[in-house]
Amino acid sequence: MSIPPNFCGFKKLLELHLVCVTFDSVALGSFMSGSPFLEKLCIEYCDGFEYLDISSPTLKVLLLEIIHDVKSICLKNAKNLIDFTLDANHNSLSDLIKSLPKIKRFSLFIWKKSYNYDDTTQVLGPSKELECLSCCCLKLQTVNIYVDASAQHAMSLIKFILANSPLLKTLTFNIFEESEAVNAVMFFEISQDLLLMERASPRARVKFKHSPYPLFW
Repeated sequence: MSIPPNFCGFKKLLELHLVCVTFDSVALGSFMSGSPFLEKLCIEYCDGFEYLDISSPTLKVLLLEIIHDVKSICLKNAKNLIDFTLDANHNSLSDLIKSLPKIKRFSLFIWKKSYNYDDTTQVLGPSKELECLSCCCLKLQTVNIYVDASAQHAMSLIKFILANSPLLKTLTFNIFEESEAVNAVMFFEISQDLLLMERASPRARVKFKHSPYPLFW
C-alpha cells in the first residue's frame, strides 16, 4: 500500500480492514491522519512495517493480528480505545496496556510457536511494572486470554487483572491443546488457582476452558 502525494484522506471513513496488505509505517500514519473519524481498525496478516504507531483520537476498536516480529507498537495516541484485540509477538505488553486508560474489552492471544516465553514470563510476572498498571484496569469489563499449550506464563497477568479491575464482568481463559493426552491434573490445579485469586469486582465471573482446536472470539 502506498499513499499518493495528493492524498486528501477519507473524511467520513469509520471502519478500515487491512488484510494481507504490504505497507510501511509512514503510509499507515498518513492514511490514518487523513481519516479523522476512524472508529475501528483491523490489521490482519499484513507486513512491510517494523513498527506501528496507531495515532487516532477517535479510534474505539483495534484488532492487531501480526504474523511477523515488530520492533514496537505504540498506542499512546489512541486514548479513546475501548476494545483491543492483540495477536502479535510483542514483549512490551505492559506498555501497551498502560497507554489505554479507557479500555473496556481486552483479548490476548499468545502462541507458543511465535513467542519467547523466557522474555514474556518476565514481563507478565509480579513486578513494579505491573503494579503501575492498576489505574489502567479501572474500566475493564471483559477480558479474553487465549494461550497455546502452556498456561503458567499467563497466570500472573490474570491474577493482576482480577485484583485491579473493579468493573470486571467476565474473564475467559482458554487453553488450546491439540494433543489428545490432556494433563487433567494441570487443568485441575489451574482451576483451583483461578478460584482462589482475589477479585476487585464482586460480579467478576471467570471462565476456564480447554479447546482441542483454536477458538476465536
